[in-house]
Amino acid sequence: VTEEEDQRKAQKRLEKKRKRELKKICFRCRAAGHSMNECTAEIPDELKQKREVKTGICYKCGSTEHRLNQCTVKGDSFAYATCFVCGKQGHWSRLCPDNPNGLYPNGGCCNECGSKQHFKRDCPTLLKKQGIDDQQLTCLTATTSNIDDNVELVTVKPVETKKKSLKRLKIVKF
Repeated sequence: VTEEEDQRKAQKRLEKKRKRELKKICFRCRAAGHSMNECTAEIPDELKQKREVKTGICYKCGSTEHRLNQCTVKGDSFAYATCFVCGKQGHWSRLCPDNPNGLYPNGGCCNECGSKQHFKRDCPTLLKKQGIDDQQLTCLTATTSNIDDNVELVTVKPVETKKKSLKRLKIVKF
């Protein structure tokens, strides 16, 4: 590998990094080009206190012993989550009443149903059209050793596998 090729590769890496930086949107000031931890925007003191982000806690039950993905509390409420838009506790920024764009900071919506609360890949209308419904699966945990014990039922979306299409061989005659 020559030095010239190394320089070209380094230049391409820098270009990709710049493009990624421009795609970032700050959750604090909603401007493009930087993330929240790099934000230098002036925010009034009363909003600073409201918008203090709590890390290392479970957003459902408030425990510091585990994170959200390990929480056993049932339900969809996030009482300990702090909204980036309004600074209030109890909801995500995508569900904020002060955030008209929902999940789409630059505007837009789900191309299937028009909702701003989910992406097209998660659209319930599209999933129903494709015949994919939620399924109940039984999960054995460390506390349950027998299937007859009280087993927690978990709703899981099935993974869709794509079938490989068989290509016909092309015969070329000379």
